[in-house]
Amino acid sequence: MLAVSPSTLRTWEGRYAVVVPERSASSQRLYTRDQLEQLRFVCEQMHSGLSAADAHRTLAERLRHDPTLLG
Repeated sequence: MLAVSPSTLRTWEGRYAVVVPERSASSQRLYTRDQLEQLRFVCEQMHSGLSAADAHRTLAERLRHDPTLLG
């Protein structure tokens, strides 16, 4: 769906803690639609040339200023 490997998602979750999914009873990550949109935003920013850290920082700032943005 996002063309991002599960290991990359786990790394981003632990390193940046901007998009943190809920867990199922069997510990599977459960992303909301809003979180998928946020991850799409990160991917788009990276395709535009930002590093993963800068893309997550940009997302965090946008969410801080407007929590309704991107979901």
